Amino acid sequence: MSLLSTLYTGRSGLMASQVGIQSASQNVTNAGVEGYNARSVVLNPAAPALPGGRGVEVGGLIRASDPMLQRVLLEDMSDHGSSSARYNVLDPVSQAFSEFETDGLGAALDSLWSSFRLLETTPNDMPAREEVLNSVQNVCDCFNDLASMIQRERLSADDRVEAAVNRLDELAGRIAEINQEIGVAAAEGGGHELMDQRDAMIREMSEIIDTKVINNDDGTVTLVVASGIPIVEGPNSRHIRIDPGSGPGASSIQIEGPGTLWIDINDRVASGELAGLLTARDSDLQAFEARLDQLAFDVTTAVNAQHSAGFGLDGVGGRDLFTPLGVVAGAASLISMD
Repeated sequence: MSLLSTLYTGRSGLMASQVGIQSASQNVTNAGVEGYNARSVVLNPAAPALPGGRGVEVGGLIRASDPMLQRVLLEDMSDHGSSSARYNVLDPVSQAFSEFETDGLGAALDSLWSSFRLLETTPNDMPAREEVLNSVQNVCDCFNDLASMIQRERLSADDRVEAAVNRLDELAGRIAEINQEIGVAAAEGGGHELMDQRDAMIREMSEIIDTKVINNDDGTVTLVVASGIPIVEGPNSRHIRIDPGSGPGASSIQIEGPGTLWIDINDRVASGELAGLLTARDSDLQAFEARLDQLAFDVTTAVNAQHSAGFGLDGVGGRDLFTPLGVVAGAASLISMD
């Protein structure tokens, strides 16, 4: 090997080392940047045009990305998004029901029973009779307030579903655009920064809805959501929207299908913020409302049965204290003093 060839071989090693140092410096500088993936230098033996070889050449940069770890991370983020969204919807209602025995409706019912006991000992006492009427009105107000709270939280959950769906549609479109840019850049050995941006958006998407990533050979990805529906395929994306349904608190999530078809996916959303919101809105809040309505109906029916069996100071009986309720549904909103 000639001296010139030896110097050339040494030069290739120095240049490769320089790229490695630059890459390491970039990794250290961006260590605290959310979404940044470290780069590693790929070194290949230079084509041996001369006897003894020509040293080393830089084959490119690769991102430190583990598909298995990414899948676990996305699943965890989806689960966290679901539980957080569900908690945020239910927390105000849960607190109101947890105070049942010491405040609010519980205290109002206790006051009503106490006023009945007092009136039983002094049936002709007008202040005692007035206290019963005040207690009845307070019970009605507490039932009405709790029913209104549940309805407000249902409407709030509906608004959050719409906001999440709008963001999901925006993310899908942007990821498809970045996929197209990556397809061009990856062919030239680049696109790493674009991939970091795309991965950050995929993580955000997974917080909204269960998301599975399929890596394609050209550097693009296919994203599958709602237990099997592709929302991004390379440079293409499907739109997702809200169908208002039968009214407030009853909207459904739809994803674009073939032709003019839109697919309802409410029952297919497995995790993520949307799953938590839908569960809270369509299951948990309905259960709270059903229990409250049943209690309001039972209180009205039981008190009216006892009250109508007695007689007033005028000797007239058969009067109701609460306005009679015909059905359980909506009883907490409709309960009132007769």
